[in-house]
Amino acid sequence: MLEQTTTIEVNASPEVVWQFIPSFPAIKDPPAGWLASGVAYPIASEIDGSGVGATRRCIVSTGTMPEVVTAWEPDKKLEFEVKETPPAMVETNPFGEVHAPHLEGYFQARYGRFVLVPLPDGRTRIEGTSWFVHDLWPQWYWEPVTRHTVSQIHNRVLTHIKSLAEKASPLAK
Repeated sequence: MLEQTTTIEVNASPEVVWQFIPSFPAIKDPPAGWLASGVAYPIASEIDGSGVGATRRCIVSTGTMPEVVTAWEPDKKLEFEVKETPPAMVETNPFGEVHAPHLEGYFQARYGRFVLVPLPDGRTRIEGTSWFVHDLWPQWYWEPVTRHTVSQIHNRVLTHIKSLAEKASPLAK
């Protein structure tokens, strides 16, 4: 299993940032980088309930990833297990929608975690981590590409959370 962590610093307290960790409204910005090429990218997240056992859904461009919360520490940490991963990308071609079997099951997200680290002056560092597997061959070739793509996914979510938290924070005003 592979692990990828991405961090961002936010001009808001962990209490303010936490408001956007369990769920966040739709990301309006268009995807960039690899994500603009048809690779699945995050759109929003939703949660039913709170605490360990709550169910989350990460809505991505190719479907929905159902998740179950496994650790819940308000203002500090959220962890979850991913129950199902939608296709990793949408195949583009001149003939319309195609069911491409090579896109199913080759990338599987397994777990995710957000950790909020208090910084001086009331700021917060968000550490976003994903654990995943891929069955792309050769592994040595595809692992850096997969890690880069997961990092772009993290950056999309973390930048969105940063923007929301800074708009809600007196620190950033």
